[in-house]
Amino acid sequence: MYLIVLTFIGFFVDRCDYCMIYENTRNPTEAETERYERHIMNKHEAYTALLIDSEDDSKTVVSFDLQQILPFPKLSTTKQTFYKSRMVCYNLCFYVKSTKRGYCVSWSQVEGGRGSNEIATCLKYFVENHLADSRHIVFYSDGCAGQNKNQAVVACLATMAHNSPAGQVIEIKYFETGHSHMEVDSVHACIERRAEGTEIGTPSDWISVFQSAKLTGEQYTVDELRHHQFVDWKQVALSAFKPNALEGISGMHWIRAENVGGRVELSWGEGYLAILMFSTIDDSAVAQDLAC
Repeated sequence: MYLIVLTFIGFFVDRCDYCMIYENTRNPTEAETERYERHIMNKHEAYTALLIDSEDDSKTVVSFDLQQILPFPKLSTTKQTFYKSRMVCYNLCFYVKSTKRGYCVSWSQVEGGRGSNEIATCLKYFVENHLADSRHIVFYSDGCAGQNKNQAVVACLATMAHNSPAGQVIEIKYFETGHSHMEVDSVHACIERRAEGTEIGTPSDWISVFQSAKLTGEQYTVDELRHHQFVDWKQVALSAFKPNALEGISGMHWIRAENVGGRVELSWGEGYLAILMFSTIDDSAVAQDLAC
């Protein structure tokens, strides 16, 4: 005789791996406890900074995140297509807190990858086409080093500040790892619901999904990028920054670029308010490389 036990699993809750490991450690060391407390403090400081920035009318607060890869073709009519190799589309979503508007900047695998050059290019494109009149822009994102927090993105911020009017400020603040719930996640959720049961044959079908994702209110603004629009920001960084000028940037939570009298100034820090490092970059190198 066999006893069959059925276990019902509840809804999945996205938990921080670091928190789970610490909470399941029976006798954590003093160093582990200190790191955990700092981790939780950073989590609260990030959301406090978001609240403070959102209440400042002089700042335009924007959260952004790259959606999970979107495969095509995605067809339900033929069994054979399920086993075929598929290509993917990428969709970097933005959410402007003050206007409560969502934006999508999309491209296919044919046009580019999903690395730092593509993310940085999308940031610049978004600012130039949708936030050109904003004097102080504060981006919030997760701290993925390969995409959002690296020298390529810093070079892009510096370039935007270089090309902007004097006094313009552009910042990025990174949520603590494992605690990066943002309002832009609602854009992803709407798109995923709209895509359920929808057959996707080409990248243009994904664009149609983005444009019709919302059931109420103003639809998302959707832009497509092509291969020739992507800039090699890694090369720009090599030309603009001195060797080791941005050493340790992956451990920072906050990066700021400002046009001060026509000169680009960069500052960054481990906290969300305090300045830790300060640097002035070679404006001529940035201007020369951007000409491409």
